[in-house]
Amino acid sequence: MNSKYYAFIQNSSVSPSIRQVAEAVACGYEIQTLAGDTKQYEELCLIIADILLTPPECIMRIAGQPRLVSTVQDMYSLLTGAHLEMVAEKFNSCGYEIKNRVAWMRTALYNAPMELDSYYQNQVNQDLGGLV
Repeated sequence: MNSKYYAFIQNSSVSPSIRQVAEAVACGYEIQTLAGDTKQYEELCLIIADILLTPPECIMRIAGQPRLVSTVQDMYSLLTGAHLEMVAEKFNSCGYEIKNRVAWMRTALYNAPMELDSYYQNQVNQDLGGLV
C-alpha cells in the first residue's frame, strides 16, 4: 500500500468514513485483479482502513503484544497486493478454527511485509520436496 492513503486521511478537512477509506485502499491494491475471493480482500481492506483511522498514539495488541498504532500503520504502509494474497491464502489453508478473525488478520497483515519472501520460498521447497 502507498502511504498516500494515510496522508489522505491526515490532510482531509472532514474525517472520511471507514467505508470511504476501505474503498480507497481497495482501489490502491486493485483487489479485483487479485487471485481469490474479492469479499475476503474487502474484509482485509476494512481492517486496514480501521487501523489507518485509529489515532497513531493509541495502543493496540498485535500477536498479543501491545504496540503503538503508529508502528502498525508504518508496517501496513508497506503492504502490497501480493501481501494481501498471501494473507488470504494462509487464512484459507489454516487447519484450525480461527476464533477471532479480525485479530488473526491484523496480525497476519502486520507480519506480511516481513515474511512474504520466506513464505513463498517455503512453498517452493515443499513443492520440490526439498530439492532446492
